[in-house]
Amino acid sequence: GLLYDLGSHLADQALLLFGPADRVYASARALRSPNIADDDTLITIEHSSGVISELAVSVLAPHKAPRFRVLGNKAGLVIDGLDEQEAQLKDGHLPKDDQWGVTARVAEIHHGDEPMRTLSIDRGRWDLFYPAVTASILGHGELPVSPQSAIATIDLLERAAISARSGQWVSCN
Repeated sequence: GLLYDLGSHLADQALLLFGPADRVYASARALRSPNIADDDTLITIEHSSGVISELAVSVLAPHKAPRFRVLGNKAGLVIDGLDEQEAQLKDGHLPKDDQWGVTARVAEIHHGDEPMRTLSIDRGRWDLFYPAVTASILGHGELPVSPQSAIATIDLLERAAISARSGQWVSCN
């Protein structure tokens, strides 16, 4: 279901941005086909840094929401739309193409009453990830994702799954 699918990417980003989790609460529901796979998931993480992350994934959302939104007490960042690389593959483009991963999407910075600012987004580079994994396996480089980071994400998702089943907050310590 979505908890382990897209939820893994969101949890990874939350841990990278805000640090380790102290505790987690999750709801993972199978609404379209009960008892199959969760298709509506919410994960709330209380980080050791004091930040609270709310990660939502649903195939049932009635309206399009920003893909990535970070809200603080003084500013916010919003990124809309999907990474173009999957669509580029479906359209027959290859990672060796000059425009591979290039995006027109921008990051919006909202800061109080100031005018919104935009920042360009670096091109996506899926084409570098898998060769880096291969090189690491062959002993020619570092893994692109540390084992510690992968373990932290998996551990958080396992605790989120326990929370979703029990309806209780679960400690991450």
